Amino acid sequence: MENILEAELKQWKEREQRYEKLFSSSVLKSREFLKEKLQQYDEIRARALANPIGTDRVAMRAFQLERAQLARQVYPNFFRRLLDNIVGAFRTNNQVAKIQQETASNHTDVQIAMHSVGLGIITGRWSNK
Repeated sequence: MENILEAELKQWKEREQRYEKLFSSSVLKSREFLKEKLQQYDEIRARALANPIGTDRVAMRAFQLERAQLARQVYPNFFRRLLDNIVGAFRTNNQVAKIQQETASNHTDVQIAMHSVGLGIITGRWSNK
């Protein structure tokens, strides 16, 4: 079974391959594109952290190392990178909280829908576990 991190990275790699066909290599190596890639990595990390059950720790660590290398490339200045890490940590925490809240809301909606069609006994079993 493919975890969230793998699925998201696969989607990003496919998108990046499409960009390679459309644009020149100088555009893909530009600082602006790399900053966009860094932001995308942060969003992927937030989605993976929001669901720790479906996340492989080794894959997550390798992903974080790759993100750190990309950050070094985009922000060669140590202090700028430090500022990006601090701001990124707050942004990631907010994204994780938002994703978890949406998941909880979806769970509640499913329970209500099941209860309305007469499957309330099953939802009672869910909430007890």
